[in-house]
Amino acid sequence: ALHARENTQKRTRRAEDGEYRDALHARENAQKQTRRAEDGEYRDALQVRDVNRKRTARNEKRDRRVDLSKGFVDEEHKTFALWRATEKGSDDMKDRDENGR
Repeated sequence: ALHARENTQKRTRRAEDGEYRDALHARENAQKQTRRAEDGEYRDALQVRDVNRKRTARNEKRDRRVDLSKGFVDEEHKTFALWRATEKGSDDMKDRDENGR
């Protein structure tokens, strides 16, 4: 229970005390920067993560655009891709549920 109380106090201080919060962020960022500068594997992993995140965002944006242009906001088929795959009865869709999972 002692740790819980300490954590609650820290959380409260972080929430209320702007300077304390900024100091924490500064320290964390400094640690991250140092690690990025020294640890090549870590840097590569970050870059891979960023690239994948951007790709996902791009794909989702494209999917949303297609869905909207085809008017897929009805309950029956949530997305154009799902509808097309279901209509075709394509193999990769036959074991999936109605949400395409």
